[in-house]
Amino acid sequence: MGQLGQLLSRLFPFTRGLCHAYWAPNFWALYSVTDRALIMVGKWLGWTLNEDSLASITRGLVGDVSFAVLPNIKPNITFMVTLFFQITALVKLWRQPKFRNFLGSLIHCGFASFLFGWHVHEKAILLVLIPFSKRKPPTLSHIRHSFDVRIVFVVSFAV
Repeated sequence: MGQLGQLLSRLFPFTRGLCHAYWAPNFWALYSVTDRALIMVGKWLGWTLNEDSLASITRGLVGDVSFAVLPNIKPNITFMVTLFFQITALVKLWRQPKFRNFLGSLIHCGFASFLFGWHVHEKAILLVLIPFSKRKPPTLSHIRHSFDVRIVFVVSFAV
């Protein structure tokens, strides 16, 4: 029974905090940077800040993250946001079950998980990039999206 608990804690690392020690370039990294910027503005304006939260984001340790200015994010919030953005692709797949739509939905769901998931590692962009590489770019729009995904991949591994 102890192995099941270990497996679940590895699959759903809710005690590890919102952001990984090496930040993936996703929405929560931008949220954290915004909080850091608001801390600087708050110090300059004389706001009362939560002292425990001041070193929480950038200390590089695994654990829960608390924000000094912005509201703290719980795992259920990240789940709901991720699910919302995944449903948009899944509805199209449900209505038009074709391989092309399946591959597009797989890419879209992987990207939603990368952007809005809890404790995302930088290598999680591979869940988007590998299926995306199997797609043939029939239009200029797909080529532009391919470039965007590759930029996120490079930023994920370069930092």
